[in-house]
Parts: sequence; structure tokens; C-alpha cells
Amino acid sequence: MAKQSLFLSLLFAVITGICFTLSTAATAYPASIDRKAALEEEDDLEVFLDDAEGGEADVSKHKKVSKRMWMLAYALNIVFQAFGFVNSVASVTFGPVSLYTPVCSSAQIISGMIMFGYVLKTEDKPSKETRVGNCK
Repeated sequence: MAKQSLFLSLLFAVITGICFTLSTAATAYPASIDRKAALEEEDDLEVFLDDAEGGEADVSKHKKVSKRMWMLAYALNIVFQAFGFVNSVASVTFGPVSLYTPVCSSAQIISGMIMFGYVLKTEDKPSKETRVGNCK
């Protein structure tokens, strides 16, 4: 039986939330690259067809994510999920689940806002109302 430690429990809960966000980001980033490439291809095809009558459009300049990148993304997803699971077990070993759950959820929300809004730029930056918590 491990000795109860509120600090360690909360620390592991925060690390768990961050790991779960990183596991999601590992697969969300290549998907957003593919989505952007597909949208650019559609736009180029429409412009090409508007300018010329028929023919094939040269849309090869848009690079989609390779299979190797997807394999890396899936591997990172599994690694971060496993590391998050280990940290969640450690968190509830050192403290109560009633503290782990809200702290882990809060860490996921905050790290998700930072990761997807500011680091990866796959989503719009959160507005002031969202950051403060006054959503309409």
C-alpha cells in the first residue's frame, strides 16, 4: 500500500491529462494536413475548370501525409495512451479518484486549448470568453 500524497496524486493526474491530449494530437495533426490538402485540391480543380474547358488539372503540388507518417502517428498515439494509463494508475494509488477525475479533465481541456489553438494551429484560437469561461 502506497503512502497517500496529495501532491503526487495531482501531479500524475495533470500528466495523465496532458498525455491523453498528446495522444489525440498525434493523430489529429496528420488528419488536418490531409484535410487541408484535399480542400486545396478542390479549390485548384475548380479554378482550373473555370479557366480551361476540360482536361486534367495539375494538383500534384499538394502533398498528403505518407503512410510512414500515419504509422508514426498511430505509434505515438498508443505510446501516449499507455503512458497516460500508467500515470492514471499512479495518481489513484497516491490519492482519491474524486480528486483525480476533475484534475485530469481540466488538464485535458486546458492542454487541448493550448495544443490545438496555439501549437498545432488546427483550430481557431480561443476567444476571450472561452478562455475566461464565459461561453455564450
